[in-house]
Amino acid sequence: MSTIYNISLITLIILSLGQLVLIFFLARYIGAFIRKIESVNGIKIGTLQLDQIAPAFREYNHRGEKVISTELFSNHSTLLLFINTNCPTCKSLLPELRNIKRHYSINLVLVNTDEQHEDSLIVNHVSEDMIYLRSNKLMRLYSITTVPYGILINEDKKIEQISEMKNSNSLWNLLLNVDRKVS
Repeated sequence: MSTIYNISLITLIILSLGQLVLIFFLARYIGAFIRKIESVNGIKIGTLQLDQIAPAFREYNHRGEKVISTELFSNHSTLLLFINTNCPTCKSLLPELRNIKRHYSINLVLVNTDEQHEDSLIVNHVSEDMIYLRSNKLMRLYSITTVPYGILINEDKKIEQISEMKNSNSLWNLLLNVDRKVS
Protein backbone atom coordinates (compact mmCIF):
# COMPACT_ATOMS: atom_id res chain seq x y z
CA MET A 1 0.00 0.00 0.00
CA SER A 2 2.79 2.44 0.81
CA THR A 3 4.43 1.78 -2.57
CA ILE A 4 1.25 2.75 -4.45
CA TYR A 5 0.90 5.79 -2.21
CA ASN A 6 4.50 6.88 -2.90
CA ILE A 7 4.09 6.40 -6.66
CA SER A 8 0.86 8.40 -6.60
CA LEU A 9 2.50 11.17 -4.61
CA ILE A 10 5.50 11.36 -6.95
CA THR A 11 3.17 11.38 -9.98
CA LEU A 12 1.12 14.20 -8.44
CA ILE A 13 4.27 16.25 -7.76
CA ILE A 14 5.53 15.74 -11.32
CA LEU A 15 2.14 16.76 -12.78
CA SER A 16 2.02 19.86 -10.55
CA LEU A 17 5.52 20.91 -11.64
CA GLY A 18 4.54 20.34 -15.27
CA GLN A 19 1.50 22.59 -14.84
CA LEU A 20 3.64 25.32 -13.24
CA VAL A 21 6.07 25.19 -16.17
CA LEU A 22 3.15 25.36 -18.60
CA ILE A 23 1.66 28.40 -16.78
CA PHE A 24 5.07 30.12 -16.84
CA PHE A 25 5.46 29.68 -20.59
CA LEU A 26 1.87 30.75 -21.26
CA ALA A 27 2.43 33.95 -19.25
CA ARG A 28 5.57 34.71 -21.25
CA TYR A 29 3.73 34.03 -24.52
CA ILE A 30 0.84 36.33 -23.55
CA GLY A 31 3.30 39.08 -22.53
CA ALA A 32 5.08 38.83 -25.89
CA PHE A 33 1.72 38.91 -27.67
CA ILE A 34 0.64 42.09 -25.84
CA ARG A 35 3.98 43.78 -26.62
CA LYS A 36 3.51 42.89 -30.28
CA ILE A 37 0.01 44.41 -30.28
CA GLU A 38 1.31 47.56 -28.56
CA SER A 39 3.98 47.95 -31.22
CA VAL A 40 1.27 48.48 -33.87
CA ASN A 41 1.04 52.25 -34.38
CA GLY A 42 -1.80 53.83 -32.45
CA ILE A 43 -2.70 50.86 -30.28
CA LYS A 44 -1.85 51.07 -26.61
CA ILE A 45 -3.08 48.65 -23.98
CA GLY A 46 -4.15 50.26 -20.70
CA THR A 47 -3.59 53.84 -21.84
CA LEU A 48 -5.72 56.69 -23.07
CA GLN A 49 -6.70 56.89 -26.71
CA LEU A 50 -7.13 59.87 -29.03
CA ASP A 51 -10.70 61.24 -29.12
CA GLN A 52 -11.46 59.60 -25.78
CA ILE A 53 -13.09 61.78 -23.11
CA ALA A 54 -10.38 62.83 -20.66
CA PRO A 55 -10.83 61.48 -17.13
CA ALA A 56 -12.28 64.07 -14.76
CA PHE A 57 -10.51 65.05 -11.55
CA ARG A 58 -10.62 67.48 -8.64
CA GLU A 59 -7.31 68.48 -7.06
CA TYR A 60 -5.87 71.36 -5.09
CA ASN A 61 -3.11 73.42 -6.70
CA HIS A 62 0.02 74.67 -4.92
CA ARG A 63 -1.89 77.79 -3.81
CA GLY A 64 -4.60 75.69 -2.12
CA GLU A 65 -7.25 76.47 -4.76
CA LYS A 66 -9.52 73.67 -5.99
CA VAL A 67 -9.02 72.75 -9.64
CA ILE A 68 -12.03 71.08 -11.28
CA SER A 69 -11.07 69.52 -14.59
CA THR A 70 -14.51 69.70 -16.23
CA GLU A 71 -14.58 73.49 -15.77
CA LEU A 72 -10.96 73.82 -16.88
CA PHE A 73 -11.35 71.71 -20.03
CA SER A 74 -14.50 73.49 -21.22
CA ASN A 75 -13.10 77.03 -21.58
CA HIS A 76 -9.87 76.42 -23.60
CA SER A 77 -7.69 73.64 -24.87
CA THR A 78 -5.69 72.26 -21.97
CA LEU A 79 -2.17 70.89 -21.90
CA LEU A 80 -1.50 68.46 -19.06
CA LEU A 81 2.26 68.13 -18.66
CA PHE A 82 3.30 65.32 -16.34
CA ILE A 83 6.72 65.79 -14.77
CA ASN A 84 8.76 64.63 -11.77
CA THR A 85 10.95 66.67 -9.42
CA ASN A 86 14.02 64.47 -10.03
CA CYS A 87 13.71 64.19 -13.82
CA PRO A 88 16.43 66.10 -15.75
CA THR A 89 14.42 66.18 -19.00
CA CYS A 90 11.42 67.55 -17.08
CA LYS A 91 13.57 70.34 -15.65
CA SER A 92 14.82 71.22 -19.14
CA LEU A 93 11.20 71.81 -20.27
CA LEU A 94 10.36 74.26 -17.48
CA PRO A 95 11.81 77.39 -19.18
CA GLU A 96 9.55 76.74 -22.19
CA LEU A 97 6.33 77.00 -20.16
CA ARG A 98 6.18 80.81 -20.10
CA ASN A 99 6.83 80.93 -23.87
CA ILE A 100 3.98 78.51 -24.44
CA LYS A 101 1.61 80.66 -22.39
CA ARG A 102 2.81 83.72 -24.31
CA HIS A 103 2.09 82.15 -27.73
CA TYR A 104 -0.97 79.99 -27.06
CA SER A 105 -4.31 80.65 -25.43
CA ILE A 106 -4.44 77.34 -23.54
CA ASN A 107 -4.73 76.15 -19.99
CA LEU A 108 -1.35 74.86 -18.90
CA VAL A 109 -1.48 72.32 -16.09
CA LEU A 110 1.82 71.09 -14.72
CA VAL A 111 1.37 67.81 -12.81
CA ASN A 112 4.28 66.80 -10.61
CA THR A 113 3.99 63.08 -9.93
CA ASP A 114 6.48 63.38 -7.04
CA GLU A 115 4.71 64.33 -3.82
CA GLN A 116 7.75 63.89 -1.56
CA HIS A 117 10.75 65.98 -2.62
CA GLU A 118 11.32 69.73 -2.42
CA ASP A 119 9.97 71.41 -5.58
CA SER A 120 10.93 75.10 -5.37
CA LEU A 121 12.72 74.92 -8.75
CA ILE A 122 9.45 73.90 -10.40
CA VAL A 123 7.33 76.43 -8.50
CA ASN A 124 9.71 79.22 -9.64
CA HIS A 125 8.79 78.44 -13.28
CA VAL A 126 5.04 78.49 -12.64
CA SER A 127 3.44 81.82 -13.50
CA GLU A 128 0.07 83.10 -12.25
CA ASP A 129 -1.73 81.88 -15.37
CA MET A 130 -0.51 78.28 -14.99
CA ILE A 131 -1.80 75.54 -12.73
CA TYR A 132 0.63 73.43 -10.73
CA LEU A 133 -0.55 70.20 -9.10
CA ARG A 134 1.33 67.59 -7.11
CA SER A 135 -0.48 64.32 -7.58
CA ASN A 136 0.62 60.78 -8.13
CA LYS A 137 -3.09 59.88 -8.31
CA LEU A 138 -3.44 61.80 -11.61
CA MET A 139 -0.56 59.84 -13.06
CA ARG A 140 -2.47 56.61 -12.39
CA LEU A 141 -5.79 58.11 -13.53
CA TYR A 142 -4.29 59.07 -16.89
CA SER A 143 -2.29 55.79 -17.18
CA ILE A 144 1.03 57.64 -17.36
CA THR A 145 4.05 55.37 -16.97
CA THR A 146 6.87 57.73 -17.89
CA VAL A 147 7.69 61.42 -17.52
CA PRO A 148 7.79 63.94 -19.04
CA TYR A 149 4.52 63.23 -20.81
CA GLY A 150 2.04 65.60 -22.42
CA ILE A 151 -1.69 65.28 -23.05
CA LEU A 152 -3.56 67.92 -25.05
CA ILE A 153 -7.29 68.07 -24.31
CA ASN A 154 -9.68 70.11 -26.48
CA GLU A 155 -12.74 72.15 -25.40
CA ASP A 156 -14.96 69.10 -25.96
CA LYS A 157 -13.00 67.36 -23.16
CA LYS A 158 -11.55 64.91 -25.68
CA ILE A 159 -7.91 63.90 -25.88
CA GLU A 160 -6.45 65.49 -28.99
CA GLN A 161 -2.74 64.66 -28.70
CA ILE A 162 -0.63 62.37 -26.51
CA SER A 163 3.14 62.37 -26.47
CA GLU A 164 6.15 61.40 -24.42
CA MET A 165 8.51 64.37 -24.23
CA LYS A 166 12.10 63.75 -25.29
CA ASN A 167 13.03 67.46 -25.37
CA SER A 168 11.51 70.91 -25.80
CA ASN A 169 10.85 70.25 -29.51
CA SER A 170 8.51 67.41 -28.50
CA LEU A 171 6.61 69.87 -26.33
CA TRP A 172 6.22 72.41 -29.15
CA ASN A 173 5.26 69.65 -31.63
CA LEU A 174 2.42 68.62 -29.34
CA LEU A 175 0.94 72.10 -29.83
CA LEU A 176 1.17 72.21 -33.65
CA ASN A 177 -2.61 71.98 -34.16
CA VAL A 178 -3.47 74.52 -31.46
CA ASP A 179 -4.37 78.03 -32.59
CA ARG A 180 -1.74 80.62 -31.70
CA LYS A 181 -2.56 83.90 -30.01
CA VAL A 182 -2.82 86.88 -32.31
CA SER A 183 -0.08 89.35 -31.39
